Amino acid sequence: MFDLSNVALFVKIVETGSIAAAARQLGIPGNTAGRRLAQLEEALGLSLVQRTTRKLQVTPAGNHYYEQCAQQIAKLNEATRTLADSMREPSGRLRVAAPIGLSEILDMAAVADFLRKYPGLEFELCLGEESFNLIEKGIDIALCAGAQPSSTLKARSLGEFACVMVASRAYLARAGQVEAPEDLVRHDCLVDLSLPGKFLWRLTDGAQHAEVKVAGRFAANSPSVLLKMACNDFGIALLPKNVVRPDLARGTLVHVMPRFQAVSEHFYALYPSHRQRSRAVQAFMDFMIEWARTYQLNMEHELT
Repeated sequence: MFDLSNVALFVKIVETGSIAAAARQLGIPGNTAGRRLAQLEEALGLSLVQRTTRKLQVTPAGNHYYEQCAQQIAKLNEATRTLADSMREPSGRLRVAAPIGLSEILDMAAVADFLRKYPGLEFELCLGEESFNLIEKGIDIALCAGAQPSSTLKARSLGEFACVMVASRAYLARAGQVEAPEDLVRHDCLVDLSLPGKFLWRLTDGAQHAEVKVAGRFAANSPSVLLKMACNDFGIALLPKNVVRPDLARGTLVHVMPRFQAVSEHFYALYPSHRQRSRAVQAFMDFMIEWARTYQLNMEHELT
């Protein structure tokens, strides 16, 4: 059985072109490197290099051995780096981009708990970043809802969220009740420009699906702004469940067609396909998956 460190030394000798250069990079004496190479050749029963006074020549057997070993050494080094990274706590700066609408769904108290768990982590939340050129903008993760936008990015599904229709009692008393999805076309609808469908509301009651093209006098890319307009009797809003929960509890707003809700939208974490996920990126995605699972369970319990 031969020493794997001698194999790694041989790979370094081929890559640097000399025993002396390999020894310098590995921090060992040149004569030690030469002795270890000789030990490897003796163990294999092969001559891997031909030594001359001017340069080192790799033999055909040595070239073949190098091609096989270099790949395995690279895999071992990557495995070592990955393991070491997994054992360290996330640290450094994490830049997360999200559309304004999606960011308002997030529970910032939960994000604060995430940061308390990892005190070495700095967090930047960049709102309104609709572009997915992550490298140019220095973004580690971009959150998005709906369809995956690009095959050049890796995407990890974090969960899904559902929206419900709400309005004030005063608005419904003035404009009339909504009995069926098609009734929405005669109402002022408050449109969330951050949602994938925007003016096309896709609704379901579990048994049937309906698509309604809505219209209204007010639209915004902020759920909180639309919520305020709904509370001011300005129309029907289709908003995430956790956004409307307090006003439903207070009675400021009521459900519109409570048996219907929007078809659930998936949301994703996007990151560059060529980049190894850092410990910070992995930790944040794990946090988001757990938050989404808890969020969905809480919303189902409170609003169904």
